[in-house]
Amino acid sequence: LLADPKERQFFMSLLSFKTPTQSFTAWSVGFGESLGLVRWDGESFQAQLGFLAGVFSQFNWSTPSKDLINTDFTFGLAATHRWHKFTGRLQYYHQSSHLGDELLLNNPIPRLNYSYEAIEEVFALENPLFRIFVGGEYMTSRDPSDLKPWNIHSGAELRGGDSPAFFRPVAGLDVMWKQQYSTEYNFSVKAGLEIGKPAMRDRHIRLLAEFYDGYSPYGQFFNEKIRYWGAGVYVGF
Repeated sequence: LLADPKERQFFMSLLSFKTPTQSFTAWSVGFGESLGLVRWDGESFQAQLGFLAGVFSQFNWSTPSKDLINTDFTFGLAATHRWHKFTGRLQYYHQSSHLGDELLLNNPIPRLNYSYEAIEEVFALENPLFRIFVGGEYMTSRDPSDLKPWNIHSGAELRGGDSPAFFRPVAGLDVMWKQQYSTEYNFSVKAGLEIGKPAMRDRHIRLLAEFYDGYSPYGQFFNEKIRYWGAGVYVGF
C-alpha cells in the first residue's frame, strides 16, 4: 500500500514534525518486505503464502545527538490472493516498540510496554492505473490491555498505468479509523514519481512528497496527535 506509513518497504524520508508541544525535523527510515514461500497459479486465481518483517525508526535531527525517538519491529505471516481484478492480503503479525536511549536520557518519559498481535484482511479492486482498497484489523492480544482492538483501513492509489515511460506519476491516500479514537481519522498522502522499467514494476525507485495528519503511527506515541510533511525515497526490489 503506497501511502501506508507502516507498509513494510525500504525507504528514508526527511520530515517536518509538529506535535502539540514541539516542532522539529526528523528522519524516518525503514526496511522490510513480504517474501513468498509457496505459490499456487491457476487460470483465474492465484495465491501465495509467505512471511513478512519490517523495522521502522525515527530520528530527531533537531537535537545535537540526533536522538533516536522510537523503533517499531514487526514480523508475521501473510497470505495474498488474486481473482481477476480483485486482490487481497490476509496477515497475522506481531509488533513491539522501543524508545531510543538518548530520548530516555534527555526526557522524563515513562516507558510503556507497547506491543500487540493482530490479524488483518485487506481487499482491493485494481487495474494497472488505479487501486481502491478497504480492510479491517483485530488485535488478538495487546499491551497495554486497555487498547481497543478494532481498526478499519481504506484508501485509493494512482499507479502509473501501463505507460512505457521510464518515469510514471504515482499517488496514494491512506485513511485509518481506530476504535481507540472513534470520532477521528488518520490521513496519509504520498505523491510523486516512480522510476523504473515498465516490465519490472517491482523494481523501482519512488520519489514522493508526504503528508500525515492524525494520531501517531509510531509505537509508544500512539496517543499523541502529530502532523508532518516532507519528502522520501522508496526503493522496491
